[in-house]
This record gives sequence, C-alpha cells and structure tokens, in this order.
Amino acid sequence: MASVTGSAGREFRRRRSGITPRLLALVMLPVVVMGLLAAHDTARYRASATAAARIGGQVPTIDALVRLRLALTNEEVAVSTSGWSSRFHVAPDVISKLLGYGPETTTAVAGPATDAALAALGASSPVAAGAVKTVRAQVGAGAIGLTAALQTYAGFDAQLAAVLGPRLSDLGLAAEQVDGGNRLAATLGTLRAATDGLQYGAAEATDLAEVAISTAGQAAPILVRLGSDSTRYAAAAASLAAAPDAAISGTWKELMSSQDVGVYNQTVTTIEQGRAVPVDTISLVTAFKGAVTRSTRLFGIVTAATERVKEAAGSLQSSARETYLGWLTGSALIGLLMAVVGWALARSITRPLAKLAESARAVAAGQLADGLAPADGPRETMLVGEAFNHLIANLRLLEGKSRALGRGDYEDPILAEPLPGLLGESIASSVRVLSGSIEERDALQARLAHQAFHVRFPRFCGHLTG
Repeated sequence: MASVTGSAGREFRRRRSGITPRLLALVMLPVVVMGLLAAHDTARYRASATAAARIGGQVPTIDALVRLRLALTNEEVAVSTSGWSSRFHVAPDVISKLLGYGPETTTAVAGPATDAALAALGASSPVAAGAVKTVRAQVGAGAIGLTAALQTYAGFDAQLAAVLGPRLSDLGLAAEQVDGGNRLAATLGTLRAATDGLQYGAAEATDLAEVAISTAGQAAPILVRLGSDSTRYAAAAASLAAAPDAAISGTWKELMSSQDVGVYNQTVTTIEQGRAVPVDTISLVTAFKGAVTRSTRLFGIVTAATERVKEAAGSLQSSARETYLGWLTGSALIGLLMAVVGWALARSITRPLAKLAESARAVAAGQLADGLAPADGPRETMLVGEAFNHLIANLRLLEGKSRALGRGDYEDPILAEPLPGLLGESIASSVRVLSGSIEERDALQARLAHQAFHVRFPRFCGHLTG
C-alpha cells in the first residue's frame, strides 16, 4: 500500500508543474477576451479622435478659401459698380447708395481684402495672385471691357468652387464616419449651400446684366447660361431653406420674403421667358438692388456658416479626444481590475491545490498524521480535499488494523471498525480466520496438556477420579 501511495505521490508531483499554468490560462481567458474587446473599442475611439483632429486641421484652410471667395466676389461687385458707373455716366457712390452697398464697393477697399486672403493661403491658393493683380490693373487702365472683366472674376470664382466644393463634401463624409460628427457634417453642408448660392447667384446676376446690355444675336447663349446658373442657384437656395441651423434657415427665409429680392426674381423670370425689360439706369438699378441685397445677406450667411463649422469641428475634436482618453483610462482600469480578479481567482485555486500536493507528498512519505488536505478554496477543490481526507482516514484505519494484527491483539476495538471496499472485506476475513485459528490452537493446547497430565500422573488422577 505504501508503494502504491508513493507512486501516486510521485505521479502527482510529476504533473503538478503543469497544473498552475493551465488553470491560470483558463482563468485569464475571460480577461484576455475583455482586453481584446476593450482594445478594439479603444482603437475605434482613437481612430475617431484622429479623424476629428484631421478634420479640425483642414478647417482653417476652408475658412481661408471662403474668405478669399468672399473678397473676390466683393471685388467683382466693385468692378461691376465702376463699370456701370462709366456706362451710364453715374457716380459710383450714387449707384452704391441705390444698390444699398457701402464703401466696400470700391476697388481701393475690396482689393486689399483680396490680397490679404491670397497671402493667407499662399502657394495653396487655387487662384494666382498675379492673375488677380493683372485683371485689376487692366480694369484700372480701361484695357478690358466690363463683360470680360466680370467673366475673369467668374473664372476665379469657378477655380475656388472647384477646390472648395469637393473639400466640403469630403470633410462632410469624413465627419459622418466619426462618432458625433453629424452636426459638423450638417454645418459643412450648409456652408457649401451658402457658397454655392453666392457663386451661382452672382453668376446669375452677371448673366442678367449681360442680357440687358446685349443685342438680340448675343443674348441667346447668355440666356442658356442664365438658365443653368438659375437652376443651380435654386438648388442651393432649397438647401439653405432646409438648413438644420434654425438661425441660418430663418435668415434665408426672411431674405427671400423681402420686396427687393422679389423684384429681382421677377426680372429674372421675365428675361428667361423672353420678354423685354427696361434698360435705363433707374430700372436696372431697381432690378439689381435685390441681387445686391441677396449677395450681401449671403455674405453674412457664409460667414455665419463658417463660424458654425469651426465651432462644430472644435467641439467634435474635443469630444472625440475626451471620449478616447476616457475610454482608454476606463479600459486600463477595467483591465487592471480583471487582472487582479483573475489573479485572485487563480490563487484561490492554486493555493489549495499546492497544499493538497504537500499533503500527497506527506502521505507518500508515510506521514499520515500530516496528510490532511486543507478545507478551503473553491467548491471543487474542497470536494477534492474532502475525498482526499476520506482516503487519509481509511489509510489511518488500515494502519491501525495492521498494527493490531502485528501485535496479535485481536481484541483491539479498531479491528471491529469497518473498512470500505474489497480491502476492508479482505482484512475482516483475515481477522476472522486468524481468530478462529488461534482459538483452535488454544483448544488443542488445552487438550494436549490434559492428556499429558493424565499419562504422567495416572494414580493421582485415578485417586481424584475415585
């Protein structure tokens, strides 16, 4: 029995080195899974924060492009006012007052604003500073006609639109991919609608002016262009009317209800229908006053939309960064907590198993008194310890029975205690056989002694018998 127990102990010791890593791996598996999920979400929030920062980094360029576009539009209005002044022999300030424009309609005021916007963009400007200076010098020297000058400025605006429009669309799509970026995407859409309205509204007014001063043969292609610009302007106007920003949509709806804009829109409709309009100074100024009023308010809407974009981009960038840092901190704390819980759980399993291994080694060394397993740990390890302690109790009972048999003390009460299993039955049978054999031996010895006494002392025995 000792040999068998020793083999079991040696086998247990041989395998013991693999128990702790496997248990640790089993316990740490949920920790690893949660860690991977946390890492995935953290990476997602980090990507959102990075995308928000990238979008925020492009907003200053958008702002600079919008400012350049506004400055060039304002300069175009100044050139147009000067041209109309020369054509109709009316002082520019009179036309400005009639149109409702201030002193910014003069090229002396509008030009420096354009130069400042060009300088802010530098080499990234889609409009060359030299080209602007050239057309400005030609207008000042009278070397270019009003129509050609306005077409040149319209070309500048088209160059800006070709860059600004896609950038606004790309940023809007990028913002929609960022958590919480819907507000920024909406403000970018509003800004694009406002800039498109400004572009196509100005183009529409230029087309209208060309139609008014052109001959019948020249008007046909201009009317086609007028229809195209009016359609694009109408699409931008519909977007502004449906803008999610109540302040912007409200401003736009209020503008559309003004009398001056109504007169201008009626003039556009009349010309598109092929009907004639008066071409005298007062009539033209009255008609174009609505276009000027619309452009002026569009300047304000574009400026307001740009500010909304900057605010939304800053808010998104800050929110995404805070969310990322908060999730990163939370994930780290959760990971640390899960690691501590996993370590404690693993220790609650490995410690009782280590004590059980010590008890097994003690039993293998024959030290049954020191072989009891600890009664702590999880339920499973406690059940194993309880079974092991039952085994120790049986081994102790077996040891007691063996010692009683070795002493020949068949009256020892320990021999009467039941030992489970075939081993218990075998020992009980051996005790019964040995006890019977000893009783037979004692009876035989008594008979032999009696017979020997009678043979040696017959007379004495006969006397006792008589």
